[in-house]
Amino acid sequence: MIPRKLSPFDRQKLINHFINDIVGQDRRLRFGYEANDEIVKKYVEDSLNNFGTYNMWFVIDEGDKIVASCHVAM
Repeated sequence: MIPRKLSPFDRQKLINHFINDIVGQDRRLRFGYEANDEIVKKYVEDSLNNFGTYNMWFVIDEGDKIVASCHVAM
């Protein structure tokens, strides 16, 4: 497994991870409320646009699939 910092090239991969892999109760636990797909997309975009304030890291497996992510606010 490889940890990596989010870059603009990873945008769609992370959006797909949140929308397809984190669903139902897991999504509510991750975001703290019932986040729909549009909110998830905005969350990823905001994270990319605020690199000075936010850092997002994720871990990919050998198949280039995201298996974990972490959002750190400075």
